[in-house]
Amino acid sequence: MTYLYVSNGYMTLEALRMLRKAGMHVEIVNLVITGVNDSEACLMDIISRCKEIDPYVPLHFTRYHAAYKFSSPAFRLIACVVSWILVKEVLKYGKRNGII
Repeated sequence: MTYLYVSNGYMTLEALRMLRKAGMHVEIVNLVITGVNDSEACLMDIISRCKEIDPYVPLHFTRYHAAYKFSSPAFRLIACVVSWILVKEVLKYGKRNGII
């Protein structure tokens, strides 16, 4: 199996759709940063876009913590739970694989 790592968010939704349609395994990882993209509306937008690609695409949220020069507070744990609930309601990957 060949793995392709794409970083820095340069992959467009259309490119991800094309890869998925071509039978490629696609997973999406999103770093959630307090005050930047941790609102429920923003998380829901990310989840909805993943659903547009394929409701079975695995979506991972990683929790930001302050390091080096960026000092925003760590992503709140309650927000982690909220994001998990939102994903559970919209995407099907976890349901199919017994994760949720």
